[in-house]
Amino acid sequence: WNQRNQHPWKWDHRAGEPASGQGRRRTLRKERSPLLKVMLVDNEAAIRKGLAHGIRWESLGCSVVAQAEDGEDALAQISRVLPDIVISDIRMPGMDGLTLAGELYRRWPHIKTIILTGFPDFSYAQRAIAYQVVDFVLKPTSVEQLTAAIEKARVQIQKEQTHQKLRSELASRSEEDLS
Repeated sequence: WNQRNQHPWKWDHRAGEPASGQGRRRTLRKERSPLLKVMLVDNEAAIRKGLAHGIRWESLGCSVVAQAEDGEDALAQISRVLPDIVISDIRMPGMDGLTLAGELYRRWPHIKTIILTGFPDFSYAQRAIAYQVVDFVLKPTSVEQLTAAIEKARVQIQKEQTHQKLRSELASRSEEDLS
């Protein structure tokens, strides 16, 4: 643990000389990737508050950056906050969660959506699949179930980022080969 840079888990050869003067000291430092941005959407303030404070977001590599009362409120904020993951209730006044999921799928297909619902209706699940919703979590839910859904979204995002990076590298190599 290197107290100077506050990061465990990655070798840092710049930590300085040990007190004995015998070569460089190696310390382990964690390589941190940016936190994924999460938006919470539910018409019940108590549910939003519970989600925001009941989950250890940073341990999941995430941060709650916005909250919205319904789908319309969420859409008004999306272009400003650009979340990576949206967790939405399904039934809300105004724009419901599935309509929001459809809008996200059409306008921002890279945003991952997790739907929370107290209604295990098959037609909801079918629509959610059509909008490539990551998970359909039944309420009441446990922290473990929601954490598993968030992890599933995080893994999908990482795979997409890796594929995009590989596509860029291949395109770059192809341009070099053509030159």
